[in-house]
Amino acid sequence: MPDKKIELSQSLINTIRDKWLDYCKSNLIWLNELQQLKKSGLSSLISETSDGGVRPQSSILIGILIGIYPEFANIINIFYRLNPDPTKIIIALGLDFDPLEELEKLVEEKKVEKQEIEIKEDQASILLSSDPEYKAANEGLNQIREQIKQENLS
Repeated sequence: MPDKKIELSQSLINTIRDKWLDYCKSNLIWLNELQQLKKSGLSSLISETSDGGVRPQSSILIGILIGIYPEFANIINIFYRLNPDPTKIIIALGLDFDPLEELEKLVEEKKVEKQEIEIKEDQASILLSSDPEYKAANEGLNQIREQIKQENLS
């Protein structure tokens, strides 16, 4: 039977990828051990990714996916009928990447996003502080605060 091309919706691919990365985040110790297996030359449990990283061997990865996303078993069965090569299935799912490297990228992206939000907040604060109405309202609040402070002291 000839291989057939496997295609999924981007939404499903994103869901599967997110569930895989959540699993990876919860199992960093195991994934770090996987990296050590590569260095030790025990490669039967690992696969190199197309970009030179390391991930679990395709059949193991599919088993993990079914474990964390049981509804996925039906999809996998269809895939195996179309193309029984687990590596091609992993590639079609968009999971041919090193999960540790991907998690590091996500951490960096969140840092950048946080910095961008802080910059925007600072810019908004600077713009707001130069607004005459804001200045007047802020001065009024400061006067009220001072009055409360004085009343508490007496």
